[in-house]
Formats: sequence, structure tokens, C-alpha cells
Amino acid sequence: MAVIGTMLLVAYLPTVGSWTVRGDDLHRWIVNTALVTCASAVTSFPASSVAHPRRKFMLSDIQCGLVGGVVSVVGVADLMLEPWGALLLGASVSSMCVLGRHYLRPCASRRVGAHDTASVGVTHGLAGVMGGLTGALLAALASDTGQYGYSLYEIFPAMSPQEGSPALHEIIQYLVVEAGEGRTPLVQAFYQLLAVVTTLVVSAVGGLLTGGLMRIPLWENLAKDDLLNDTKFWQLPVAPPPPAAHTQAQQHHTHHHHHHRGHHHHHHPGHHHVYHHHAHSPGKTGRDAETRSLVHRENVSA
Repeated sequence: MAVIGTMLLVAYLPTVGSWTVRGDDLHRWIVNTALVTCASAVTSFPASSVAHPRRKFMLSDIQCGLVGGVVSVVGVADLMLEPWGALLLGASVSSMCVLGRHYLRPCASRRVGAHDTASVGVTHGLAGVMGGLTGALLAALASDTGQYGYSLYEIFPAMSPQEGSPALHEIIQYLVVEAGEGRTPLVQAFYQLLAVVTTLVVSAVGGLLTGGLMRIPLWENLAKDDLLNDTKFWQLPVAPPPPAAHTQAQQHHTHHHHHHRGHHHHHHPGHHHVYHHHAHSPGKTGRDAETRSLVHRENVSA
């Protein structure tokens, strides 16, 4: 499943969310996402090798780093990230996700008791925070006199000049934008950081409330040994029985074993005992085994 998931991520993630933008923003979205995806995939391999005790690769690490890199760029894909910035973001975030999966997640499990079996905390949480911080940095550096031009007010509508201002009248002559609050780049960056903090607070409160509700005795609380066991609620597939030929071979071997034991226990002096040993063959049928047993019993009784 990790192989299939990784292939789908590489093929389709650069276009996820691109339907919400158009024009130059769409071009930047596709280029930035593709560069971050490539950098994340390449950097995940050495990070996985470093984290592994025997310096080997784990496909789940590659998937974790790849998803983390793409998550980090979703909020800033339509900004002037520049090719080197996209590569740097993908490489750094993917490495942090892979290393956090091996070191940060076990530490959180021991210290706080937070079980993150699917590495969601590092893949989406840590990568999302890094993407939010990158968005705040890019907002602080944005300006309508630089690379963005007047298209800046389409990306950050609140930075558009206020209603009735001469600056808004000049912008409308070239581009149709709505009046905003006239925020400066630093004020916009502050709001970006405030959005990241708000998201973290809502996520933490929501997780604590959900965990508290799950601990109410009204529900069927699981024992510690059943937390990672699906047999309590799911019908799991049963192991298939062994092949018929293998079963007959085992029965044939067991019959010969008891045959030898019966021969030694029932031998008496003066009785002429005849025993014909047949080579064991997996292709013999059950009827042949019964025939040999019958012949042996007749010889013993004689």
C-alpha cells in the first residue's frame, strides 16, 4: 500500500488544489509544487538511511517525507517562492518529517502518551506549521513594487488600499480589485502567524475534547492490549489451509511412523514376520496407504 500511495502522490499531488487559482498564480502553483515534490522525494532517501539503525531505506519514510513536503507547500504554492526556495522548502521539511517520525514520535509517546501510529503529527502537523511560517515570511517580503505588481492584492486582498483612496483608484485602472484594509506587509505577516497559532489551538482543544469523550465510561473502553488490535471489532481473514498434497504426505509419514511402532510391539518369537517397506512418495494416494496397512496387518496376524 505504501508503494501505491507514493506513486499516486508523485503523479497527482502537483495538481491538487490548482483549480482554486488561475493565470500566473496557477503557473506558480504547478511549478512550486512540482519542485517541492521532487526535492522531498530525493531528500527522503538519505534521511531514511540516517534514521535507520542499519542505514537502510524504508518506503514508509519516503512516503512520510513526500507527503510532508507537499503539505508544507500547499499554503504558499501561488506565492513568489522562487525555484531555489521551493527546493529548499521541500528538502528541509521532508528531512524533518522523516527524522521526526523516528525520534519525535517515540518521545511524544513516552512523555505525553500520544500514540501517532500513522505519523500524522509529523506528516501533517509539523509540515503544516513549517508551511505556515513560510507563508508569514513571504507575506512580510511581499510588495506591489516588486515581482508581484498589482496582482499582490489578488493574493492578499486585505493589503489592498482602502475605499476611496487615490492608490485604489490607480490600481483599478489596471486590475479589478476590491477595497481592502490597507495592511502593510508586516501586519499581513502577523495575521499569517496568528492564523497558524489559532489552527494549533483549535486542533489541540479539539483533540483533547475528543479524547475526553472517548474516556467516558458510557462507551466501551478498550484495554491497553486492545488498542492496536482489530480482532475485537473486525472480521479478519483466516489463514488458508495447507495444500492437499502436503496434507496427504504428512498423513502418509504419520502412518509409517505408527506402522513401525506397531511392528516392534507385536513381534513374537516363532512368528515369521514379513514387512515390505515402500518408499515414501508425495504422489501416493490415501487408498494406497490403506492397502499397505491391510497387507501388513494380515502378515502380522499370520
